[in-house]
Amino acid sequence: MGNKDDLLLSDLPEPIRGYAEAVGIENFRRLARRSGGKNLYIPTEECLNKYGVKRKVTEGYRAGKSAAELSEEYGLSITSIYRYLRK
Repeated sequence: MGNKDDLLLSDLPEPIRGYAEAVGIENFRRLARRSGGKNLYIPTEECLNKYGVKRKVTEGYRAGKSAAELSEEYGLSITSIYRYLRK
């Protein structure tokens, strides 16, 4: 096989080229080594952001904020706050 430096973005077909452009060719190579050939789910940005909100809700609750306060602060229902705290 050729030298790894021989690969150019223009060598890649779409949509693979778009992914490599988004993360950089070396990071894309790292991803290919780790998960190449597997089906890979990439969550939406909105879904990714929920992980940060879940952490902040947990931190706020541990710091003494009530579920009602957290609900108002993050625009979530009290049910959602408790669901985040259960996980």
